[in-house]
Amino acid sequence: MNIYLLEDNLQQQKRIQYLIEHTEYAAPLTLNRFDNPSALLKALKNEAKPTIVLLDLEIKDIVHAGLSTAKAIRQYDSQSQIIIVTTHQELAIETYRYQIGVLDFIDKSGPESNFKQQLNEAISVALNHLELMSQREPVWLHLTQHPHLKFDLNDILYIASIPNSHNIEIHTTTRIYQLRANLKDCCQLHDDLLRVHAGYIINKYHAHYYNTQNKTMLMSNQDEVPVSRRYTKMAKSI
Repeated sequence: MNIYLLEDNLQQQKRIQYLIEHTEYAAPLTLNRFDNPSALLKALKNEAKPTIVLLDLEIKDIVHAGLSTAKAIRQYDSQSQIIIVTTHQELAIETYRYQIGVLDFIDKSGPESNFKQQLNEAISVALNHLELMSQREPVWLHLTQHPHLKFDLNDILYIASIPNSHNIEIHTTTRIYQLRANLKDCCQLHDDLLRVHAGYIINKYHAHYYNTQNKTMLMSNQDEVPVSRRYTKMAKSI
């Protein structure tokens, strides 16, 4: 399995690679090392399945480069496991503001034994998460207006109506589909597809939490879907 590292310090790259290569995990791992975000993002977009991404926060003296990279990953990939590996412990809380779904935050400046243990544990947990995701059976949904298309319920994040048209957007974990269809009909496809707004349906499996301040539902890809007042009680219960 390919996993990825963003780290601009060659010594740290070799250190992390050595630890990974000399640890037995549930699956064989191949570490792909990068020292700039653009190259990493390009490689990740060619990955067919969710993977593990290790990110340093400071790249080329830009302290927030790692967080910005994680946010870019979440624009198209909600399932890969992101692990922060850095010396900037003061930025741990800030990762929550970026809403990037980080699995762990590891201090690489600590004792070697602690670093090794934390890294190995984080990677093991990430592998377990990915394995559980892969075991989910597909639930195929068909729109009456488009019998040639089928969508796996597990991949659907949310569905939005396009204003001033008879079209909808189906946001999935890999892409966005624009189709001529009725949002009301989409509600009837499966019980896990819930109406939260006149123009939005969410898949409750991908709903992370309801933000009471701005009245939105944060989805697993970090998109925020508006929730109207009549659906607030239901949104809070998810």
